[in-house]
Amino acid sequence: MKFDPKIQRGTISGVYVSIHSTHDYKEPDYVFTRPVDQLELTPAGIVGDRHYGHEAVAGGRDKKLYASGTVIRNYRQWSAVAAVDIQQIDRNLSLESRLTAADLGANFQIDGLGSLSSIPAGAYVVVSPFATDFQPKRSEDVVLQVYAQMAPCRIAGAGLAQRFGRSDLAAQFPATAMEQGLNYRGIRGTVEKGGVIRPGYTLWLLTPTGVD
Repeated sequence: MKFDPKIQRGTISGVYVSIHSTHDYKEPDYVFTRPVDQLELTPAGIVGDRHYGHEAVAGGRDKKLYASGTVIRNYRQWSAVAAVDIQQIDRNLSLESRLTAADLGANFQIDGLGSLSSIPAGAYVVVSPFATDFQPKRSEDVVLQVYAQMAPCRIAGAGLAQRFGRSDLAAQFPATAMEQGLNYRGIRGTVEKGGVIRPGYTLWLLTPTGVD
C-alpha cells in the first residue's frame, strides 16, 4: 500500500471497553463503555468488548445491501472520538462539560488530531508505546484501519437520555452530533494487527493513496 507522505501524530488519551459485553443485553445503557488501564486487541477486535469478533449481524445501517439478520463482516471492532468533538457535542446539548468518551460508547479518546470528521475511510492508525517519530514494522505497535465515520443515531441518544435524565436527548443527539457537514460522532474500524494499547500511547495517522 502506498501512503501520502504527510503523517499526522496524536495521542491516545483514554481507553474504554463495553460495560455490557454480550449482545443479549438490550437496555439503553448497553451503548456505554468504561475506562480501563489497557486494552488487548487481536485481529478479531478488542478482547472483552461488545463488538469483538470477525462477524456481525446486519441491521439498519446495512439495509441497502442485506436483509436484517444476515451475518456479515464486522467493520466495527473499535470506535474512537476526539476530545474536541466531545466538547462540541457537549456544548450543542448543553451538558455543562459532563459528556465523556464513555458516554458515547467509544473505545479510544484521541487528542492532537483535531476533529476526526475529516479522517477518510481506509486511513491507518498506528498506535505505539514509543513517543518517537514514526517507524514502521515495530512488533509492539498496534495497527487499526478506519472503516467509516460514525453516524449519530437515536439508540445512542436514548442512552444519553437515560444517563443525564433528559428525554429530549434521544432526538437531539442525532441532530446536534452532525452539523454543517461536520460529524462529531467519531470513527470506527477494524484491527489489522493486534497488541496492547494504554492511555498515553502515541498514534500516527497514515492516509493511503488508493494505489496498492
